[in-house]
Amino acid sequence: MAAIIDIENMVDHRQVQKVAPLVGRESAEVRLRRALEIVEIVMYDRGHEIDALHRRIQELIRRNELLEERAENERLRRKEDREMFVGKLRDARSAVSAEQMLTEKFKQESVLLAKDLGRLRWSISQSQAEAIENDASSTEEDGDSDES
Repeated sequence: MAAIIDIENMVDHRQVQKVAPLVGRESAEVRLRRALEIVEIVMYDRGHEIDALHRRIQELIRRNELLEERAENERLRRKEDREMFVGKLRDARSAVSAEQMLTEKFKQESVLLAKDLGRLRWSISQSQAEAIENDASSTEEDGDSDES
């Protein structure tokens, strides 16, 4: 009968156990056994190649997942940074608006104070002029009363 090749327990997968040649009918049966042995060796080699490719694919999948995760984290970080910037910009605009309102209010108060100051200066100058006139007229009256 045919011998079974135990590929898993071989020391070197290239060393195929020798099958005892059949006496007399060596032609077709021996060729088929040798072809079977060669096919088993090729399949064993291909199995290793497939396993290596599978490991490589798994490694590439993991690397791709890590890169996608990094990209997502970067996208989220940029989104958070943009939202923070928009918040700061909104706060700054609000502060500018409040400052503009205060500036306008202070300008109006400044105009009113300038008008009040102008009136006070005019009033003081009028009071001083009246006081000078009163002093002059009282001096004249005092001078007239001294002469009499």
